[in-house]
Amino acid sequence: MKTPFLILLATTLFLFSCNSYNRNQIQEVSQNIIASIDSIPILCDSIDNLVRQELYDELCRIYLIRKVTLEQVIKDRILQMEAKKFNYTVDELKTSLFKNRITEANLKMFSGKTNYPGKVSELRETLVFHDIKSARGHDLLVVKYKEYILNQYIDSLKKTHQITISLKPPKSPTIKLDNLVVHYKGNLNSAVTFLTITDFDCHMCREHNAFFEKLYSDYKGKVRFGFTHYSSYVSNSAIASECASNQGKFWEMHDSIFNAKLIPDSVSLFRIAKNLKLNMNTFGNDYKNKTLSEKIMDNLLKLESAGIYGTPTIMINNQLVFNSTSLDEIEKMLKEEIEKVD
Repeated sequence: MKTPFLILLATTLFLFSCNSYNRNQIQEVSQNIIASIDSIPILCDSIDNLVRQELYDELCRIYLIRKVTLEQVIKDRILQMEAKKFNYTVDELKTSLFKNRITEANLKMFSGKTNYPGKVSELRETLVFHDIKSARGHDLLVVKYKEYILNQYIDSLKKTHQITISLKPPKSPTIKLDNLVVHYKGNLNSAVTFLTITDFDCHMCREHNAFFEKLYSDYKGKVRFGFTHYSSYVSNSAIASECASNQGKFWEMHDSIFNAKLIPDSVSLFRIAKNLKLNMNTFGNDYKNKTLSEKIMDNLLKLESAGIYGTPTIMINNQLVFNSTSLDEIEKMLKEEIEKVD
């Protein structure tokens, strides 16, 4: 018969012989618990999943703040290193740099080849423009010319240093969205999907629709373009578009709604449907069908539970784009995905 001491020793040895992966796993689960109700844990991961887009946006903003600050720190350090070579302070180095260069002839040449041919801006409560011939305008032009000279000088110095930047933008989260109400056009067999999560009643969505249509025009042969509804409510325009979809004319209704000068009311939507030569009896019955509204609402709830919170939101192959209104950012990511499958 084993003594209690031997039992304790055996138990201890067994625990320490457990696979380290399991111990790490237990520790990770423990650290992931951020609250509990009646001993039922609430995990941080489950919270993060509900706000994935918001968290990603904030991480991107933090990255941009760090990036801008890092660029300034690099400039400052390079200036400090250069000033030290000449036994100068940074201000003394700048003074020597500007000496004999701030002349009326150079200012005139600078203003002619930049965005200050006649006026120079100053940000106060609002943007104020000053004639460069005025005292204030002339002073501001000198300041901007000094900035230009300094930046040119720092750029030349950078070439003499080995600068390594390890700061990386946050990785876009992959969000798989299943069983959504999505309408597609473009290359339907493409391995690259561009999904617009948008709202017919959203002014920013309406404003940027032409921008998304340009991307479609440029890449429709290589990309599958999708549209899905997201809003805090089921709009009349969303219902009308699904009614048109039932008759094979979703994109025609989509374009008509977005191209209208104002957000269409019910009367306008029925007029659009008539102009599209839809069967008006079928359209009217579908428009009043609660099943259609429930299908759209279910779509909104699925997107919300996936962590989507705003419109327009762009996803390329299930990955969020941080700035959904930046043509450069979207096109860069789109090209990268196309290159992967070409």
